[in-house]
Amino acid sequence: MVNSDFRFSQLFDEVQQQIHNEYQEIVASSPSFKSLVRTYTDTFDVFMLGMVLLRAIHKYGLDTIKWLPLVKALVSLKKPLNAKEALKLL
Repeated sequence: MVNSDFRFSQLFDEVQQQIHNEYQEIVASSPSFKSLVRTYTDTFDVFMLGMVLLRAIHKYGLDTIKWLPLVKALVSLKKPLNAKEALKLL
């Protein structure tokens, strides 16, 4: 299986658990579908950037202490970032 070592890594599990927990919290608060679409349409690219960075950390053995907080901020569903906000973190 392609990238199976990444998918089963502790690093992936940690970030996936954060995403899952935030998703459950957001859905439980039951905003309307239209509200969710409005919120996440402008922030999806930033979310995906966080996932690409997460994969790079794993693939290239980057320092997780340095890069993981940035990944967690980029993939946050509770506090989604638009591109302008994300660039301020860099």
